[in-house]
Amino acid sequence: MRTSDGSLAFGNLARELQSDARTLVVTMADRTSYTDTVTRDQIADQLRELADAFESSETNVRVGNKTVNLSPPDSINYQIDVVERSSLLRGKNESVEIELGWKPEQRDESTEE
Repeated sequence: MRTSDGSLAFGNLARELQSDARTLVVTMADRTSYTDTVTRDQIADQLRELADAFESSETNVRVGNKTVNLSPPDSINYQIDVVERSSLLRGKNESVEIELGWKPEQRDESTEE
């Protein structure tokens, strides 16, 4: 309820804050990135290493000098984009973006020994 000067009474302010808190969604994200210029052979080796990681039971992905342990399920969202650009000033430019996404598998620690 508002007072005569238009401000909220304390009791109503507390209820509004509680209501807002129930709808608040907190998102946390850790991102590990690495950028480099490498040869085509090196790219092929890194993609094979990534494929091997997804085929094994331990999905460890090397990102630069760090290794990240992931928990992908059997079904994964996959997207590939190929972009071809042409500009008078910059010339031709091509890129390939591969995105894999999933909700991590929940590991039942009571069954692990």
